[in-house]
Amino acid sequence: KDVCYSYWLDEWASILSIVKENYINDIKIVSRAHGFDLYDYRHSKGYIFPRHLQLKNVEKVIAVSANGASYLAKKYPSQKDKMHYSRLGVSCDNNKINSEKKKELITLVSCSGVIKLKRIHLIAKILMCSENQIKWVHFGDGPLLREVKEICKNLPDNVTVELSGNVTNSEIKKYYATNFVDWFINVSQFEGIPVSMMEAISYGIPIIATDVGGVNEIVNEATGILIPKDFEPSEVARMIEKESFDSTKRNDVQTFWEEHYNAEKNFTDFSHQLLNLS
Repeated sequence: KDVCYSYWLDEWASILSIVKENYINDIKIVSRAHGFDLYDYRHSKGYIFPRHLQLKNVEKVIAVSANGASYLAKKYPSQKDKMHYSRLGVSCDNNKINSEKKKELITLVSCSGVIKLKRIHLIAKILMCSENQIKWVHFGDGPLLREVKEICKNLPDNVTVELSGNVTNSEIKKYYATNFVDWFINVSQFEGIPVSMMEAISYGIPIIATDVGGVNEIVNEATGILIPKDFEPSEVARMIEKESFDSTKRNDVQTFWEEHYNAEKNFTDFSHQLLNLS
């Protein structure tokens, strides 16, 4: 009574479906679903092939967000009973909230690949509208990094930028632990729920992010500010400058992580779901 688990609802879910139909009929297939592998509208043809083959053969599709599970249930109502969700999470390394803010300096951090859908260049456009002393640190590399560097050359003198490129996860966590970060920012066009956001809130860092995919399940009044996908850069600049999260609010941010995105709890619950199928 084998359970075969695919982390993405993509090629391996399709391969396992073919195996089940033609070779080993009694296996049970479970697949996670995140973002690009879940939302049809993220693809140029508006359809993910071979979705019907996958959904016919899987026992469960377990999305990483309630939004994702709901989307699939509405899109494929005949298979809605197979749709579930189970949150991802990040581990606690005795995460301490850094409350030592440097006066007059706003520190902004982003963390992602520098690719088209992440729209990193829009962060630079936000900062062009700022009049305060701002430091922007970006962790991550990608094909559009050179373009972002060119845009940053036009930023005003009150803005400093550190494009750190690829760094290890431990280096990012060390930065969060040893530096006061006013905001973690994400302006993606599409998302599931980024693990980078989970890491930020585990250190009590509030988030400004576009309201796309399942992002509104992690960014709310307790943890930050949601902005429209098609936002006005000057309005976001004003939010960064005028809104703030004090120590009490940062404790609430970390509490939200503990309750909803703690890996030890979430992954244990998920493993129980898999074991119960066998």
